[in-house]
Amino acid sequence: MVAGIFYGTMILPVALAQAAAHDVVLVPCVNLAILLFWQSDRAKTWKSSSGFALAIGVILGVAILAKGLLGVAMVGVAYGSYLLMTRRFTLAACYRGLISLLIAAAIASIWYLAVERRQPGYLHYYFIERHVLGFATATQTHGDAPWWLYLPTLLGGGLPWIGYLPVTIRESRTSKDKPAGRPDVLMWCWLLGCTICFHWRSRNL
Repeated sequence: MVAGIFYGTMILPVALAQAAAHDVVLVPCVNLAILLFWQSDRAKTWKSSSGFALAIGVILGVAILAKGLLGVAMVGVAYGSYLLMTRRFTLAACYRGLISLLIAAAIASIWYLAVERRQPGYLHYYFIERHVLGFATATQTHGDAPWWLYLPTLLGGGLPWIGYLPVTIRESRTSKDKPAGRPDVLMWCWLLGCTICFHWRSRNL
């Protein structure tokens, strides 16, 4: 409840909600997918774990339809790095991730294949030129931008609650009772991992 109030009263989410941008769909899909991955990691039965994988797959499918593979990459970077940092990377986690990706691909492919049929070459343009080359080279918009491009947006858009971050850091370091599963580690993997991913450019390789 508190996190929802914080998010709903920050500058960037409020401003973004007024714009006709794909991010309005992408952001809640990413957030919900990470939450369900977190819950699935604590599932006690195979049936429950498979149900989470199905739900995540549907959500990631919507994210792919909204803005390509960006949402999948953000979820993978955030939760994948969390699993590695907390040594929770297991075969079960790989199974859930694989099932989710297959479901997401099946859902999104319906639209992408239809577009490819009408416009041959679209898949190569969108996934190779825009995704792969756009990430690994400076061929796309902001490709030659400075490394700090997103930091003013992150800091300014997080107002007024970005000021609570130092308190969060202090409490996570000094608390004697570490929450089960280390949600503080997930938060940092999410924030830093996705920020670094956005800042990555070809000369960083």
